[in-house]
Amino acid sequence: MQHSNSYLVLVYAHFPYKYGLACICSVIYPQDGDHYRLQYDKPDSWSLKYNLMYQKAFGFDLFPDSVFDMEEKYYLSKMNEYGVPLDNRADFTKTDWEMWVAAMGNDTMFDAITKAVYKFANETPDRVPFSDWYYTSTGKVRGFRARPVIGGLYAKMLM
Repeated sequence: MQHSNSYLVLVYAHFPYKYGLACICSVIYPQDGDHYRLQYDKPDSWSLKYNLMYQKAFGFDLFPDSVFDMEEKYYLSKMNEYGVPLDNRADFTKTDWEMWVAAMGNDTMFDAITKAVYKFANETPDRVPFSDWYYTSTGKVRGFRARPVIGGLYAKMLM
C-alpha cells in the first residue's frame, strides 16, 4: 500500500502542471465549445475519453464534473445505431473502451451505449466470437475476436 500512496502523491503533484498546460493550449487552440478535442490544434476533432473512468472508479479528484458532463452530452450526439465511434477519424469503436465511457456516465448514457453494444452483438452480420472492434453504423466486425478485453463490459461494477 505504501507504494500506491507514493504514486498517488506523484499524480497530484504533477497534475496541476499538466492541467495548466492543457488550459494554456486551450487558449492557444480554443476548444470547440461543446467537447474537448482529440488534438489541440485540430478543430472539430473529438474522441472518447475512456480513461477518465478511472477517476470515478478510484475516487480521484483530478478533473471537474463539468468535463464529464460536457463529454457525455457530446458522445450522445455522436451515437450511431450500434454505438459511439472512438473518434472523428473513423466509424469504428472498441467495445471495452465504449463500456468504460458508459460506466462513468449518467444513467441515460449508460443505457444508450449498453443498448447499442447489445444491438451490435445481437444483429452483427458477422457471426464470429464477440468482437471488440466494429463499425458503429453497420455493426460489421472490423477485427479482433474473443479477446480478454471484453471484460470491459463489466466496467460498471467498478463504480
